[in-house]
Amino acid sequence: MLDNTIQITEDVLASKNMSFVNYIIDLVAQYTIIYSLAYLFFYIGEFTGYYGLADFWNGLSNIEDYIVSYTIMFIYFFLMEAFTFRTLGKYVTKTKVVLDDGTRPNLSRCFKKKFL
Repeated sequence: MLDNTIQITEDVLASKNMSFVNYIIDLVAQYTIIYSLAYLFFYIGEFTGYYGLADFWNGLSNIEDYIVSYTIMFIYFFLMEAFTFRTLGKYVTKTKVVLDDGTRPNLSRCFKKKFL
């Protein structure tokens, strides 16, 4: 039987600097997703002649923009950490999400960790 726990010691914990690097890399990834969607909607309009998606995207109010941004953030963090136990920043810095006892979190623990 495979044991999915690791021993938590001070040398395996991510430092504040490492956490900041993770944050910056993840922030760049989120902005990349948002700008990619904007370009995708524009090019869909160019190819089809229907600019409804691009007009909708460019016409978002501040509240709608926050809703879209936080939805993308939720999808990015929750799904990445829930299924791979890592985000892009964690892949680059070779860190991963574990609970205090060294076990992998389940879906509800990932949600609580990020959003509650």
